[in-house]
Amino acid sequence: MNSKRNKNKQKRLRCLRDKCYGGNRGKKTEGTIRFYLGNIGTLPSQRSMLGQLKLDRWRDLVLDGDVHLISEINKDLGCASEQDQLDELVKGWWRGPMCRVEYLHESDYYYREVHQQGGVGVIVQGKATSFIIEQGGDMRKLGRWRWITIKGKMQRKTCIIGCYCPGITWVANRNQAVALQKRKYADLDHIDPVTLWMEDLKRLIQSKIEEQCEVIIGGDFNDNLRAADSIVVHMFSSLRLREVLIEKYEDVVVPPTYERGRDTIDGIFMTQGLNIRKGGYTSFDISPSDHRWLWFDIEEALIYGTNVIEPLSAISRRVSSKIPSVQEKFNKLVNQFMTQHKMPQKVRMLKGKCKEDMERGDELSKNSSRQIDVIYDNITRAIQYADKRCKKVRVGAIPFSPTLRNIQGAIRILTLLNRRKKEIGKKYRPRMRRIRRMIKRYQYTGPTIFESENAVTKERRIMLYKYKEIKRTLVVNPNTYMGQIAVERSQKDGRGIEHHYNQLMVQDGIKRQFQRIKRAERRPLKTGVVMVEKDTDQGRILITDREEIEYEIGRANKKRLLQSYNTPFRQEPLQTIVGEQMDFTKWEKILRGEIELPEEGIEEGTKLWYNLISSNKLESFKLDWTPVEYFESWKKMKEEKASAPGIHNGHLKCIDPYSSAAQVISDMALLPLQTGYTPLCWRIGIDSMIPKKANDLRPEKLRLILLMDARFNHNNKLIGKKILEFGEKHGLVAEEQYGSRKNRSSAQHALNKRLILDKLRQYKIPAVYCANDARSCYDRILLMVAYMTLRMFGLKKEAARCSINTLCVMRHYIRTVFGISEQYYGGEKWISEEGQFPHGNGQGNGNGPSLWCGISSTLLHIMKKKGYGIHFISPISGQKLEIGPVGYVDDIDYIETSCETTIEATDTLFAIAQEGLTLWEQLLSTTGGALEIDKGKTDFVVVSFEQKRNGLIGMNKKLYHQTLRARDYEGRTCELEQLTVDKARKTLGVYQSPTGDENQEFLFLHNKICEWGGNVWKSRLSKLDSRKAVITTIGRTIAYPLSATALSEEQSGKLTSTFLKFALPKSGVAKTTARDIVFAPVSIMGLAYPDIWTQQLIAHVDILLDHGGADTLTGNLIRMYLEGLYIEAGIGGDCFTWDIEGMPWITDSWATRTIKALRKGRITLQHNIRSPLVWRKDDFFIMEGIIEKKIYSSIELRMINEVRLYLKVLFFSDLCNADSTRVAFDQAGDTQYTSTCSGYAFQWPNSVKPTKKMISLWRDSIQRCYGITNLECPERLRLGNWNNRIRGIWQWWVSRDKMELFFINNDSVRKYVRNQRVRSTRRYTYMFEANIMREAMPEECKPVSVTEREVSVLITAMGDIDGEEQREEALDWVNRKLSCSDDSLIKVVEQIGTRKAEFVCDGSFFNSCSSSAFISVHDESLYGGNIVPGSSMCHSAYRGELAGILSILCFVNKVTEQYNITSGKVMIGCDCQGVLNAVKNVFWVSSRWSNFDLLKRIQYEIRNAKVEYEYYKVKAHQDDIKKYDELDRWERANIKADFLAKQLIQQLGIEGYQELSIPITEKTGWMLKLNNSLVTKNIRERIRTHVWAFRGKQYWVRRLRLQEAQVQYIWWDILESLGNTLPEYKRVKYVKVMAGIAPVGKVLNQRDATQMVGCPLCGQEEDTVHIWRCNYVDIKEAIETGMAEIVIYLDKGPPLFKRYILGVFEMLVQGKDLGNDIVADLCDCGLRGRMNFPHHCFVWGFYHVRWKKILEEFFTDTRRSPKKWIVMMTCKFWELWEQLWEIRNNIKFNPAGSISEREEMDLQIEEIYKVIPPLRMMNITARSLFKGTIEEKKQYSQRKKKKWIRDAGILLEQFQEEQKRSKSVLGFRQYFTVKRHKVDTTSDLAKDTG
Repeated sequence: MNSKRNKNKQKRLRCLRDKCYGGNRGKKTEGTIRFYLGNIGTLPSQRSMLGQLKLDRWRDLVLDGDVHLISEINKDLGCASEQDQLDELVKGWWRGPMCRVEYLHESDYYYREVHQQGGVGVIVQGKATSFIIEQGGDMRKLGRWRWITIKGKMQRKTCIIGCYCPGITWVANRNQAVALQKRKYADLDHIDPVTLWMEDLKRLIQSKIEEQCEVIIGGDFNDNLRAADSIVVHMFSSLRLREVLIEKYEDVVVPPTYERGRDTIDGIFMTQGLNIRKGGYTSFDISPSDHRWLWFDIEEALIYGTNVIEPLSAISRRVSSKIPSVQEKFNKLVNQFMTQHKMPQKVRMLKGKCKEDMERGDELSKNSSRQIDVIYDNITRAIQYADKRCKKVRVGAIPFSPTLRNIQGAIRILTLLNRRKKEIGKKYRPRMRRIRRMIKRYQYTGPTIFESENAVTKERRIMLYKYKEIKRTLVVNPNTYMGQIAVERSQKDGRGIEHHYNQLMVQDGIKRQFQRIKRAERRPLKTGVVMVEKDTDQGRILITDREEIEYEIGRANKKRLLQSYNTPFRQEPLQTIVGEQMDFTKWEKILRGEIELPEEGIEEGTKLWYNLISSNKLESFKLDWTPVEYFESWKKMKEEKASAPGIHNGHLKCIDPYSSAAQVISDMALLPLQTGYTPLCWRIGIDSMIPKKANDLRPEKLRLILLMDARFNHNNKLIGKKILEFGEKHGLVAEEQYGSRKNRSSAQHALNKRLILDKLRQYKIPAVYCANDARSCYDRILLMVAYMTLRMFGLKKEAARCSINTLCVMRHYIRTVFGISEQYYGGEKWISEEGQFPHGNGQGNGNGPSLWCGISSTLLHIMKKKGYGIHFISPISGQKLEIGPVGYVDDIDYIETSCETTIEATDTLFAIAQEGLTLWEQLLSTTGGALEIDKGKTDFVVVSFEQKRNGLIGMNKKLYHQTLRARDYEGRTCELEQLTVDKARKTLGVYQSPTGDENQEFLFLHNKICEWGGNVWKSRLSKLDSRKAVITTIGRTIAYPLSATALSEEQSGKLTSTFLKFALPKSGVAKTTARDIVFAPVSIMGLAYPDIWTQQLIAHVDILLDHGGADTLTGNLIRMYLEGLYIEAGIGGDCFTWDIEGMPWITDSWATRTIKALRKGRITLQHNIRSPLVWRKDDFFIMEGIIEKKIYSSIELRMINEVRLYLKVLFFSDLCNADSTRVAFDQAGDTQYTSTCSGYAFQWPNSVKPTKKMISLWRDSIQRCYGITNLECPERLRLGNWNNRIRGIWQWWVSRDKMELFFINNDSVRKYVRNQRVRSTRRYTYMFEANIMREAMPEECKPVSVTEREVSVLITAMGDIDGEEQREEALDWVNRKLSCSDDSLIKVVEQIGTRKAEFVCDGSFFNSCSSSAFISVHDESLYGGNIVPGSSMCHSAYRGELAGILSILCFVNKVTEQYNITSGKVMIGCDCQGVLNAVKNVFWVSSRWSNFDLLKRIQYEIRNAKVEYEYYKVKAHQDDIKKYDELDRWERANIKADFLAKQLIQQLGIEGYQELSIPITEKTGWMLKLNNSLVTKNIRERIRTHVWAFRGKQYWVRRLRLQEAQVQYIWWDILESLGNTLPEYKRVKYVKVMAGIAPVGKVLNQRDATQMVGCPLCGQEEDTVHIWRCNYVDIKEAIETGMAEIVIYLDKGPPLFKRYILGVFEMLVQGKDLGNDIVADLCDCGLRGRMNFPHHCFVWGFYHVRWKKILEEFFTDTRRSPKKWIVMMTCKFWELWEQLWEIRNNIKFNPAGSISEREEMDLQIEEIYKVIPPLRMMNITARSLFKGTIEEKKQYSQRKKKKWIRDAGILLEQFQEEQKRSKSVLGFRQYFTVKRHKVDTTSDLAKDTG
């Protein structure tokens, strides 16, 4: 009987230790939540196989759990790698889990390390994540607990806490004590961490209970929960919490939860309101750690409340066009289904029947409509049939494998055997009988007896590798998944598997990288609607019930789609006459002008819009496509884009365009547009709500996105594209509308507004600037207006009807996180319930942007036609620029400028502005829109000027009493807010002020940078990820507004400095690094960080090159401002080369800041803006002479220029009389004569009469600077003859016989006749009387100066005039070599007219030069060619091919112009597909494109061509593979053109090449030159290199301690190749070494990071070069081995180079001098200067440029590149350095530490032990720290030693402070200290203790 009891007891004990405890875990039952709790015993790392094994065991255990509480993570995740973070470890286990961790926050970075005892984590996945309303952690940052609060139905809240309580003597406890002491908590001096843990946790639980929360708390408490005296159980009992597992299974003996103990130290406590359904403890065998894991299931109703609907997670789509096998199977099944149901035949029959129906009438028959719906239904069934049978996405656990399970068991067995070896004689050593049971269970056949621990470890390592290999074959992880896709793609397109695999991995890596960056930057996540808010009388309340949420959203959305009820067409009388009745027949009558509006009661805006629409001549474009064209358009669509249920984008992207299914789908997609019918499946819409603001969840404040059928929305996108193309072609799109249009951006539009404000300030033009925003522009569009706009923009009525009618009959369902609602609004309910039709095009509609562009363009055209807006005139060219309101989508700015010459805003200006604003509001209301009058949405500012006290003109900053009024969306007339001119307003993401001030934009960018830096600085972002963020996310944020800003160099410098303060350290670079190398380009081994000043300069150059010579709004504004700049400045020359700093009178603007930057950056811009031409020979600008004298201050110069502008004089001739003998100004400062040439020829700024002081200063400046006395001009200032351009400008003329005098005033001519009775005098030559009006003045007249009297005119001076100026046209380079006889020309003319002309071109490239040639296919005697202009860096074969195309275009256009050919066709053949693609799409040319100069010229020729051009791809060099007779005509012509192009290159080699200059004309656009060389590609990088490369080179010269002049002796090409070859992380590392900022002893000491400067290996001072000289044995051996390989490589090069390298390396290592023989040889080769280079610089890649010639001579007969050869050798030296650095770091950071640091810390440990008081006098935390001998502490690792020394000092200091408080204890303490320890009285610590 006793033996039986013993057996039962042993069996029960085995069960307790080896088996599960509690209920049967099994599969989780429905309606329950499963919790897991466990001590993970250090979070595993993915980088080790043991860590991967632990992860696999953990995943297999907890995969079915919902909430996971993890304790003892034992890591400081703040300094752990990205892949070791908790969310990365569990990635792919569940969908979208929430992972949160809590660990002790070590404030001292120097002591931080990844391994840190303690810490907890919480993982929540699935439904529970949607109910989390609050979360938090340990408020003292000690890593003791983490909690979340879940809120369910009926305000039910549950707080879940995961905690960890370390033992009293444990390291985690000691760490907490040290942290508390460091943080100086005044109230915690005498509380140990365990007591504090209990008090703080108790306080937390009490606070949650007071908040009416139920509490669940679980963790590792390190206290026996079964014991009666358990302090943890007693604490929880006092809070009315109980341990639920022990309570539920109280009849069973509770097992130990720690493998090496007997106590139950892990548990779960709950409040009384919660009960579990079942739970238990797992066995140790399946646990991932040495603790049992706890689990329990609890009813959902207890946590979420009753009747909770689970939020839907994103559905994993099975079909994907990215997987070829899935796509192939899907296509096969779809075609199989459609063929089986004979759908292709049915569709063909249906098309014919529909055609017949449409010919009979405008609508389909019911039978045809029904058949369309049937076929659409069958298409849906076919796609769903195929979708269900496609491969599913595999996620979750590892597939079960007995082999894998057995290997896991073998590893577990070997781990236990290893413990048996280690723990011999210990209490909890694993039993052998337990191991035998595991051997049997896992079928282990390996050895079980080992001689040593090493043997067990070796066997376990073998099993780990086997586990790794088997897992690789079984697990479908991302890598193997990508591999499978790569194989399939390779089989499909024939490219290599490796290519596709690398491509996929790069894409996946980029995706993961940006996910990490997004988390680090704390960007908000996009989530669905979980709850909404509602305004009530009691305030705003929160609604969480699904039905109530859907009701509130539906109510708000219906109101949104009916908010235009008070607009003209939805009110009487217009609603009945023409309004919203969905009567398409009536709408067509309106378009034809058959319905007229009543005369009375209609607003002006409505009449204007109606008249414009009804008077439009209707033209329609053809809307048709083939299956290939239709599915080609699907390729650009995003596969993941949401749509209405049924068919999504992924389905349609998978369809094979050449299959029968494609024919069916494309025909059925087109059929509704041809018939106007709306299929039933298109009549379903989903309202997807997106929160705009996190703190405002009211339904009316949510963004409504309408999800429609994918095919319907795609049709709308195609319609939108077509109507915009039609509108652009026919001039229907307003130039001022920049939204939704190609090649126009919001930043560019912001620049337009900046240029307009600059022009207003430059010319002192008063204006009223009203910024307004349309309210809900898409949702307020009237369907009638939408239909008519579509028709106006060329869409056929059937397609327009289909697009509009679908919106009207659509049923709207609502989608939240709970799914799609069952109830709907809309459809037939609009009329039955609401009594009216809806409006709005729907956010998310494919044609929405294009439609709004068309509607707003119509309104802008009306405003412009009525004369409202901006009226500018070019100052020099006289071009008029009329600009209406300018806008980007619905952000419209109405600017009304004054046409008066006053500088102040007048009542007239306000009246016109009010009229314009009223008209704009009426026009907007006509279309259904309304103004948003809220603050910050619509306001105005008055731009006006005034004369200051000093006489200068400045901006008027006062507020005007006049105001503007407008109606809001409810029809109320409101006054608009008036802003001051110095207040910056944010528009399109850029802050702009009428004063041109950039301070607000500077602050905005500064705050953005600081916000980013604060988020990233606290994150775990790696160095590479931080670098990527610098270039992409925050880099793009900063770069966005720069094209529209004019930040000063000082402001840019401050922003850059702040930016680098965060970016450099986070990227692993010291923030004190020299900026010359931080910004230097990669080409000279720089770090290439962005400099904001350079970025702004590049953005401005981009704008100037793209728009400076283009006929765009931006280009016109730029040219107009620059012309005005010449008038304002009063000097000539190239304005882009002016020294703006020395011209204080010029208005500060975008253009002037750009000119400053161009001048500083030494950048030349070629443009066609010419300086004003002088009126006379030897004439000059007045201000140039005044500037040269440098005798006036800035204020005085401004005053002088103000007078000049008032007098309207520009040249010296404007001051002189006709013969330039006298200066014509009197005491008042006005010219004596009535006119000046410049005053009449140019437009001048508005001005006021100067003060007397200013006039006196003006007279003084003319006299002092030009030496004029008594108004007489000195002889040196006498001017020559007048030029012929003054005809029509100069007012007074005399005939050649001096008998008639003429006065010209505008277009009228007045004639004066000479008075013969009056004799001439010295002053007055002749007198004329009477006046006769006549039509024209004779040609032969001379300009004269006169004095007018009452009845007569006296001539005072007479000048001469030159004849007509002859201008020579520059010879065009395009067709310099042209062979074309008269017969050939006649033949070509005939071929062009008959559309049979064919030409072939080709290009050639050789020796950095390119040429091109073309030839006629039908006439070999007609050919042409050219040498392409440009610098050597611009040339390429591609450039030559482009020049060939251009030659043909120029030749044909010249011929058509000469022979007046108005129609025809020319076919152009070329063998370069890239060139043909570029030419076909050359509608807009960007300066970012390669060879943009030629493309701009090609664009000009194509736009101005009178004939059509088509292009043909010719196969190149066919004579290499075919006989000449076998070639077709295109191939033969191509061979001849190629021969001609090469012949030109050969001739060039004989004649010598000189870079051709391209004259800047309207054909070419503006050009850029750097160092006098034309730049046509890589402009942004070339500018950045140009600005910073020189400074970077100077830095390296200083670093090498060379003279600045020696910069020319360095072979810079080597550094460029190195920079482009090395990966980024290596380049950054090498640059830090080269720059002397690598983390070596000397550098770290300078940064106060360490007190030691010595080498960790030899103890000598360590700099970045010391590693080569270190005497450590391993270093010497590594150098010897590495140099042996380098010597073998050097044997392949010149012997002298080898001797030199080895000699210099010996100097580097041993400090020896070069041998005399090497020095002599170097001198003979011209390398004497090379000896001045430091002896270590060759390791970095710095070589004398003379070596280039030596190497080229040596490698002459080989195919080796000298540059590449020497780069490879340099890389070998860097690889050797890497090995040396690794040896150094392994020694420095090994457990023993470096020699010097180890000795120093050992001394510190000895000092501490000398002063330690008796341990019994200290608290238990201190005793645990000081426990052990000195020798044990000396064996610690280096980092552990540092931390122990730090902690010991803190605890001793705490002990001393406690003892000093009690004097009675002090003597006792001193007695014990002196008696029991020998105190070293010399140490500071001993003195403090004593």
